[in-house]
Amino acid sequence: MSSQLFESAELLDRIERSGLEVNSLILLRGGEKVLEFYREPYRRGAAQLLYSLSKSFTSIAVGIARDLGLLRLDDPVISFFPDKLPAQIPPNLYAMTVHHLLCMNAGHDRDIYPLVVRETDWAEHFWRSRSSMNRARITATARLRPICCPRSSSACRA
Repeated sequence: MSSQLFESAELLDRIERSGLEVNSLILLRGGEKVLEFYREPYRRGAAQLLYSLSKSFTSIAVGIARDLGLLRLDDPVISFFPDKLPAQIPPNLYAMTVHHLLCMNAGHDRDIYPLVVRETDWAEHFWRSRSSMNRARITATARLRPICCPRSSSACRA
């Protein structure tokens, strides 16, 4: 057995013994797939809800885009969706920034996921769901500043 196969089998065994409920796992090493695992009833190609894991990937992508100068944390969210906006944009939507979304502070007073997931265009539906938005919440937090990263002085600007 190659060392990679042995390490992969050992990893699966350790996951099993730890009690972690891993539904699926794909492990790449050097760009090559060395392990692919699916716990029943999960399978390759089947959609899986990732919940909070998506926030981690999104925040990393936003951080990279920010470092590359592609966006700023104080950019208005509406600037990214000019073709999706409602005819009349309420003031709270003008105030919403990338920072608000990273802090999970979009101003909705309830979880809109069950409504949005049924739609084919999530961005458009997000803007249409503005009736459920708490105007005070966005307005009151519009002055929030991000936490500074000690490794870069530029990280302190929004």
